[in-house]
Amino acid sequence: MLTNHVLQSTVFALAAGLLTLFLRNNHARTRYWIWLTASLKFLIPFSLFVELGHRFTWSSAPTISQPQLALVIDEVSQPFTIAAPAPIVSTPTTLSIFLPAIWICGSAAVLIFWLIRWHRAAALLRQAVPLTEGRELRALRRLDTNTKLISSRAQLEPGAFGIIRPVLYLPAGIADHLDDAQLDAIFAHELCHIRRRDNLTAALHMLVEAVFWFHPLTWWIGERLVDERERACDQEVVRLGSEPELYAATILQICKACLASPLNCVSGIGGSCLAKRIEDIMTNLPLNRLGIGKKMALASLAFLALITPIAIGILSVPAARAEAQASPVETTPLSTLPTFEAASVKENHSGPGDLSWGCRGIDGKKLSEAVGESLRLVGQGDVPLGRCVARNVPLKWLVSWAYQISWDQMNQMIQGGPEWFSAGIGSSERYDVDAKAAQPVARAQLYLMLQQLLADRFALKAHAEQKELPAYELTIGKGGPKLTKAPDDRDCSVVAVPEVPCHNFSGGFGSGLTGRSVSMADFAARLSRYTGDVVVDKTGLDGLYDIKTSDFWMPFPDAKDPGSVPTIFDMLQNQFGLKLKAGKDPVNVLVIDHTDKIPTGN
Repeated sequence: MLTNHVLQSTVFALAAGLLTLFLRNNHARTRYWIWLTASLKFLIPFSLFVELGHRFTWSSAPTISQPQLALVIDEVSQPFTIAAPAPIVSTPTTLSIFLPAIWICGSAAVLIFWLIRWHRAAALLRQAVPLTEGRELRALRRLDTNTKLISSRAQLEPGAFGIIRPVLYLPAGIADHLDDAQLDAIFAHELCHIRRRDNLTAALHMLVEAVFWFHPLTWWIGERLVDERERACDQEVVRLGSEPELYAATILQICKACLASPLNCVSGIGGSCLAKRIEDIMTNLPLNRLGIGKKMALASLAFLALITPIAIGILSVPAARAEAQASPVETTPLSTLPTFEAASVKENHSGPGDLSWGCRGIDGKKLSEAVGESLRLVGQGDVPLGRCVARNVPLKWLVSWAYQISWDQMNQMIQGGPEWFSAGIGSSERYDVDAKAAQPVARAQLYLMLQQLLADRFALKAHAEQKELPAYELTIGKGGPKLTKAPDDRDCSVVAVPEVPCHNFSGGFGSGLTGRSVSMADFAARLSRYTGDVVVDKTGLDGLYDIKTSDFWMPFPDAKDPGSVPTIFDMLQNQFGLKLKAGKDPVNVLVIDHTDKIPTGN
C-alpha cells in the first residue's frame, strides 16, 4: 500500500512539474499552488477518495441475506464444546522489522533537526521587544494596520515568525541604513508572505519531508516551493510600485548584513536562488495573465484529479458488495424470503450453561434419521429439513448459524453490533428458538428462513464487507496434487454414503474427514474449522474431488509432545499434495448495522 501510494504521488508530482513548465511565463503564485498541491498529495492517498466513492454506493446497497462466506457450520442437535482455536504463528522477517525501523528513525531525525532550529529561532524571538513607535512602525502602518512589529539585536534577516498568528521581525538598527522606499519594499515583501499563509504551507511541506524523507522528490518539491513563493512576493512588490533597481539593491543589502532564515516556515526576504531572483526583478518581464482557456484547463485538471478516484470507488464496488448486488439470493428483499409456518423466539434467563442448536427433519427426527429415510430433494444434493431448534444461545451465535459462519470463526467473521451482541458466548443475553416450516425444504433455503426470522424478530440489519484478515492460503505442495477426482457421472440425488451427501463433508480432524464431490473452495472452507483462521483456496484447481483422510492427524502440534501426531499441514502434504501458507487475504466479513436486544412477540 505504501509503495502504491508513493508511486501515485510521484506520478502526480511529475505531472505537476510538466504543468508548471507549461505555465513558466505566468505568475509565480500559480506555479506555487501547483507545487503545493503535489506536496499535499503525499499526505492524501487516492485510496481515501476511492473509499469515499464506495460509500456513495452504500445507500443503494441492499441488506444482504447471505454473503458468500467461505465457511460452513455443521447441523447438530447437541451442545457444542468450546475449544480455543490455535492462532497463526507468523514469524516476522528481518526485512519487515528493519525497514520500518529505518523509516521511523529517519523521520525522527528530521523532526529533531527542525525542532532544534525552531527552538533557536524561538529563543531569538523571546529576546525581541515590540515596537510601539518610531520610523519603522510608521512605515509598516502605511501598508498594514494590524500586523505586530518586533525587533531585537539578533542579526537575523527581516521575516515573518509564527504559523497561526505571524509577527513581523526587524533586526535592530537595520532601518538606519535604509530609506523609506526600501523599508516599504521590505514590509511589502513580508506582508505578502503573511497574507498568503506561506509559513503554514511551508510547515505542511516540512511534515511531508519528515514522513517521506527517503524520497528525493519531496526535497526537490520543497526547493521549488521556496523558489516560487519568493518570486511571487517579488512580483507582487514590483506590481505595487517599488522600483526594480531599488528593490533588488535592498535585498542584496539585507543579505549582506543579516543571517538567513533558519527554517522554510520562517519566511524571510532572502531565500531561493538569489542571483536568479535579482535577474528576474531587474528584467521585470511582463507576465502573461491566465486566460479563460488556461483557467478552464486548470479547473478541469483539478476536478479530474479529485473526481477520478471517487468515480473509481463508485464504479468498482468492493467484492463483498458486488457479490451482494450480483447474487439473486442476496439481492432478494427480506420481505420476499421464505418464512417459517410457526416460530417461537424467547429470552432465556437461566444464565450461562449448555447451549445447543440444530435443524431436523419436518417431523422432528434427527438429521441422521432423516437421511436414513432418504428424505431428499432430487437433484439438490441436500437433505430436506423442516424444524430448527436452539436453546440458551447468544444472538451472535444465532447469526453465525443463519449465515453459515463456523462458530470458531464468528469473532473474526462477524463484526460490529452493540457491545452486548459482540460479547458472543460471554453475553448475558440468550435466547430459545423453535421454528417449523410448513413442508420440508433444502438446507440452503432453511438458512434464508432463519435470516428472515432474525430480521423480523430482532430487526437485524447486516451487510458484507471485504477486509484484509489473517488467513491461510491453500496451495499446491511440493510434488503436485494427489487428489481423487469425483466421477463425472455420479448421481448426487442418490445417497451413496448416508452420512455424506454430495458437496458436503462428514467428520472432523483425526482420520474421519470425508467429502464427496466437493470443490477445492469447499475443502478450504472445511479446513477453516481447524486452523483458527480463514483458509482461502489458491490452488487454481477446478472440478470436484472425493476427500478421505486416512492417517490420524490433529490441527496443530501437541504442545507437550511435538511431532508425535501428524498435523493438518502434514496431512495435507502427505495425503493430498497440498500445503497451507500463513498470510493475509481479502475476506468477506459480516458487519452488523443494527439489532434489537429484545425480540418481538411470538
